Amino acid sequence: MKTIKLSNACSQYGANMGRSDQPVTGRCHLQRIRFVDGDYDNGGAYWGGGRGTTPLYVCQDANMNQCFVRAKSREDAKEQVKEKFGNKITFYN
Repeated sequence: MKTIKLSNACSQYGANMGRSDQPVTGRCHLQRIRFVDGDYDNGGAYWGGGRGTTPLYVCQDANMNQCFVRAKSREDAKEQVKEKFGNKITFYN
């Protein structure tokens, strides 16, 4: 399974509040994000309420565009991405 890398999302002024979605197309990788310190992704973006909230997933296409969804399962995350960006999106695995 490919590990999706997240860009650095913090600076001397603090952490970004989440991340912006980019439109994804074609065949995509989908991965659940594991939180660091409960509320931050591994690139330093703050998502809030990491423990006890709905899991966060990142979807990345071949052009390295990424979008993020909160979903109860991988299948739910796939459906949410398709709703946002169209049913022609397919996923590895």
